[in-house]
Amino acid sequence: MATVTDSREFRFDLLKEQAPICGSCEEEETIGGSATFAQYEINDIKSIWCRVMCRNPNPGKSFPKSLLGPEGHLERMNVWTHFIAAILYLLHVLIRPLVYGNDRMHLSNFLVSVGSSSLVVTFLISSAYHVYSANRFWSAVTRLGDYFGIYVSIATGMLVDVSVSTLNLNGVRWQATWDVYIAMAMMVAYFVLRRIMTPIDETRLAYLKDRCALGLARSTNTDLEHSSLRAGAGVVMAFCWILAMPGGYATLERDCADAFLLSHVIATLILVSGMVLDNVFLYPDTWFENKGTPPTRCVCYSSRPGCGGGWIMTSHALWHIISVFSTLSTTVGLEYIVANSDVLDSK
Repeated sequence: MATVTDSREFRFDLLKEQAPICGSCEEEETIGGSATFAQYEINDIKSIWCRVMCRNPNPGKSFPKSLLGPEGHLERMNVWTHFIAAILYLLHVLIRPLVYGNDRMHLSNFLVSVGSSSLVVTFLISSAYHVYSANRFWSAVTRLGDYFGIYVSIATGMLVDVSVSTLNLNGVRWQATWDVYIAMAMMVAYFVLRRIMTPIDETRLAYLKDRCALGLARSTNTDLEHSSLRAGAGVVMAFCWILAMPGGYATLERDCADAFLLSHVIATLILVSGMVLDNVFLYPDTWFENKGTPPTRCVCYSSRPGCGGGWIMTSHALWHIISVFSTLSTTVGLEYIVANSDVLDSK
């Protein structure tokens, strides 16, 4: 089943070597000793959803060089990309029963819907996290939910893969379906405890502050010395699908087994490519020069005020789109198996 991982953990070493903050972009006051950015930080929780997703007025402040325009927000495209993905997968969940009707009434078919439902939850939680990323306290809280959603989709995806490769969990011991969930619970518990014990001021750092005049600077939370633990555990869980492949070739028809493997390989390649783009090349963030004028022929931003404007396609927003294509690859593969596997339907 489709999996989603977050690539932000791989790039925080870049935070250590940055140019001084542009004075015109920094708030007159700092929070907890850390600089905040006027066009990014939002302390008014009541209006934070509207300000991030639609219109972000900053009375008395001017951002003449910002690619976000006068009312934009850097997280706007991050929110909308996953919010739209959640709607698409919700439609997928609702349409599936209409397509199959009373046919293919087996466990794997039901679990494919459960897997897509978990992606709806993951994308919605991610959208909420990116809204609250603009707030010092709530960004730290919702970040835990963001990774919880990612782990849920990974674990549920593995459950779907095991079900398909074992003909609806026929004769499967409980360890094969619960081990990923147990690993997920351990990771969540550990990082919740770490969040409680670690002050937010130690983990909320400035990022791309040398491009603050362009509106690209933001404050973000990190796991510091534990970043590799979170990233490594997420990658291990995301590659668990490999364990289900031998069973798929032993039980499914050859064309279905090939679709099973190919869809997961393509999804993984897309996923890794997105991580490289977001963390190594930082495209298009580093493409925007610090001159106050956008690149020619660039269609990855809209600086006009009001709803529909004030956004920029950052490397992380582009990563969001790429991750959706990764999930679509495995979803298509699973739908092919459900629709065409007679042996799966007979069990």
